[in-house]
Amino acid sequence: MAAWSMTTPQLDPLVPGSDKRRPRGIIHVHSTYSHDGKDSLEELREFAVGHGFGFVGLTDHAEDLDARVFEAYTTQCSSLSTPTCTLIPGLEFRFSQYKGLHLLALGLRRWIEPHTPEEFIALSGESAAFTIVAHPVLVDYVIPPAVLDQVNALEVWNPGYNTRYLPDVSALEALNHLSSRYPRLLAVGGVDMHDRAKFGELYLELRSSATEPLAALSRGDYRIVGKTMSLSARPPTPLMKLATLQWARRVFDPLNRVHGSLRRFMDR
Repeated sequence: MAAWSMTTPQLDPLVPGSDKRRPRGIIHVHSTYSHDGKDSLEELREFAVGHGFGFVGLTDHAEDLDARVFEAYTTQCSSLSTPTCTLIPGLEFRFSQYKGLHLLALGLRRWIEPHTPEEFIALSGESAAFTIVAHPVLVDYVIPPAVLDQVNALEVWNPGYNTRYLPDVSALEALNHLSSRYPRLLAVGGVDMHDRAKFGELYLELRSSATEPLAALSRGDYRIVGKTMSLSARPPTPLMKLATLQWARRVFDPLNRVHGSLRRFMDR
């Protein structure tokens, strides 16, 4: 078993609009351990340090690793972590019989091989610190109750599937609806980053500079900070805010599509 350990980042960057220095970081990040990842772990650490991020929550594709590679992966995360920036090992799991459902396990301490969402819940509960339903738009926001019973968070903002400007309003509405039955379910934002050159400008800000990141995430002691707004980790989102976001999406979605088209053109 790889000797990966978590430390509290000592880097407390000043967040615009805040009156305190609080740690921030990014999650749902892919490295070259994933078949579609462009950045090595070393490059991701340097990217994080350059942006003032104290932690990077990695979620490489589970199907691209095995037990041996996973041990090397966690060992490398540990060796590259510093007092100011921690690389948190994790994996993204998909399931052949449940198309579109992707579950993330952050702070994964050992190799697991779940074949169903139910197996993921059983295995990750003993082995991971924070679990997430990623980009729920892919399953039309219909998530197995067994997952909702135990998973930590629903990804309500993903620049790759939504927009860098605003969160997924349908995901926020779904979380509002689910919060009465699943009160422990949190909102979270993940960058789903495969290439640091296409960073979606979204991060998580912890509420306390003395808090270990995974513990803060599990407690919901963070906020999601995007290009235009921030969100609480804890639902519900006020109905007036949802209505405003629906209107704003009509303005920003075309802008986001133009931005994407320009980027693809420049990448040729």
